[in-house]
Amino acid sequence: MWRDCRKSGDKEGTPRYIGCCNTPCGSADASFRCPQDQSGWLVFTEQAVLDDFIQEHGISSSPTGTATSAPPPSSTAATTATSPEETSSGPIPPSANQTKSPGLATGSAVGLAIGCVVAGLLLGGLAAILFFRRRRQRHRTPQAEHVQVPYAAGKERDLPPQPVAANGNGDHVQLSQFLLSPSPDNEIVSGLQALNALVRQHVENNYHLQPVQQSPKSLAQALLALGFSDLQGRRSPDDIARLALDARTRPTALQHVIMRVALRSSTMSGGSGTTTSSMLPPSVALFAHSVPATERHRGNAEAVSIAMTKWRQLSAFLLHPHRSERTPLVLPEDKDGVVAQQAQQLARELDRFLGAFVARNSEQEAHLRQVLAECARFGYLLFSQRAEYRFDHEGRQGGGGTVVCPGLERVSDGEGRTLAQPHVLAAPVEDV
Repeated sequence: MWRDCRKSGDKEGTPRYIGCCNTPCGSADASFRCPQDQSGWLVFTEQAVLDDFIQEHGISSSPTGTATSAPPPSSTAATTATSPEETSSGPIPPSANQTKSPGLATGSAVGLAIGCVVAGLLLGGLAAILFFRRRRQRHRTPQAEHVQVPYAAGKERDLPPQPVAANGNGDHVQLSQFLLSPSPDNEIVSGLQALNALVRQHVENNYHLQPVQQSPKSLAQALLALGFSDLQGRRSPDDIARLALDARTRPTALQHVIMRVALRSSTMSGGSGTTTSSMLPPSVALFAHSVPATERHRGNAEAVSIAMTKWRQLSAFLLHPHRSERTPLVLPEDKDGVVAQQAQQLARELDRFLGAFVARNSEQEAHLRQVLAECARFGYLLFSQRAEYRFDHEGRQGGGGTVVCPGLERVSDGEGRTLAQPHVLAAPVEDV
């Protein structure tokens, strides 16, 4: 409350203090009266009294008529001299030439407010985008890498970087975009031709042409144990035994037997009835051997063929140590000796027939294991293909020669459906 009080003990005509008291004037309590050193708005009735007050309290007066007290910097008091006509009942408004306190202009304040709003919206939008992106990634199917798939005649085509939904709603992906890529036909044929040259060299270097004491019947029995049958092909086990006993046709007969047994053991062409050891991965060989034959009267051979093709494709994909590369399976480094053990077992089975013709002081057994390992490498290549293949060990109908390198035919498409007419990749090589 602003009150008009006099200092205690003053006489009439002395200056009055305005605005420094909290109680009405004339209060009985002396503590509520204005102290002598209290600064505030002062109103004086005479100029001489004002001069004496300024001199007494050490106040410097400015030319504009405003007096400022000199005490402590922490609290600054201002006194203003007024004319006698001014009222003494309230504070005196500041003069027109008084300096305004510094502050932001209206335009700057509005710009600052708009900038804060825009920054808040941007931060909120960024936070929402990050939240929904992280939420989407938790439920997203892993994307396929951008790959190139070789197809007909060695050309390549680009696959989309993301998998395509199989049913259109994004629930499943097309496995065909992730399965191993098919190899060009010329690469497969080149592999078969390289095996033919390797087997021919093995026969020339490790078997003699001298007469042997083996009978055709005993040799035929050994061929039956290797999976040959009287019902298969133009050459019966007895025919092959007689060719082996003749020095002129022995290399042809031995090459025919080695190629036939090695390729059958390294591929799926032998079927579940194969009696020789397999050079395929043990898990694959075990499953293929355990699949029962198709029912003769009620079975559907086409359905079984499609199912086996799908199983083979998925097995090759799952067994691949680097699936994203989509390259064919390769023969493992064999740190645990599994491949070497398979090759050794198959070599022993072959020696039931080949043993009578092995040359002395030759490294036939070691070289035969190497040949079988290379056949297994080719078998891994065929196992990784989309389509099914078949070997032709018989040659031309009515021909008089013996096949030393089988022909190769594609008998199904990538889905396992049997082709109306087999596609011949390589014709059989016969030796008369």
